[in-house]
Amino acid sequence: MTFAQYSDFLRAVELPGKQEQLCAIYSVLEQLPRASHDTLERLIFHLVKVALLEETNRMSPNALAIVFAPCLLRCPDNSDPLTSMKDVSKTTICVEMIIKEQMRKYKLKMEEISQLEAAESIAFRRLSLLRQNTLWPVKLGFSSPREGVRKTPQDTAPDSGTSPKLGFLPEEEEEEADNREKELLMERIQSLKEEKEDLTYRLPELDQRGSDEENLDSETSASTESLLEDRVG
Repeated sequence: MTFAQYSDFLRAVELPGKQEQLCAIYSVLEQLPRASHDTLERLIFHLVKVALLEETNRMSPNALAIVFAPCLLRCPDNSDPLTSMKDVSKTTICVEMIIKEQMRKYKLKMEEISQLEAAESIAFRRLSLLRQNTLWPVKLGFSSPREGVRKTPQDTAPDSGTSPKLGFLPEEEEEEADNREKELLMERIQSLKEEKEDLTYRLPELDQRGSDEENLDSETSASTESLLEDRVG
């Protein structure tokens, strides 16, 4: 986390409120050289995955910070050794806060990915059902789904000039509606896949997005499944 930003990280930890500390820490992270930032991003992502298995490996964010802080946030070589010893607690807190915050963001993004997968599954099941309904009359030797349906006397009564009964569409319109729904579902599935890939790609990011924005994104994703069910229904 570079000697140049060492003092800035310590000052960030000394701020009174936790949210202020986090904002300040992430502001300093943005000032890191690109190579340092990207390497730290991947390492913290790995540490987050280790911390998520704390029940098995006993490595909590605090334990990981104790081990890695002296390597990641080391005091400059020309500093007073006594001062650097006093700074150990601050450097540990700084690294621990980064790991915890990235864990929180990781869990939020994983929830969003799960919601997208659920919505994708609903759309795929609906598409499969439509395709099956298109194929079964052909297997039975009928030219259309409606041809294989047993007609009632009311269905075969002469045309009285009235409009078609509710629930029955002309064959061409019914087929067109099914095809249109298939197209919409395929577009929806592709859109969900792309959004899921984007979220997966951004899992390690050391970004500075605020809690409110992330919660809003999560709520939006949570509504995806119900909205899709309503439309397909």
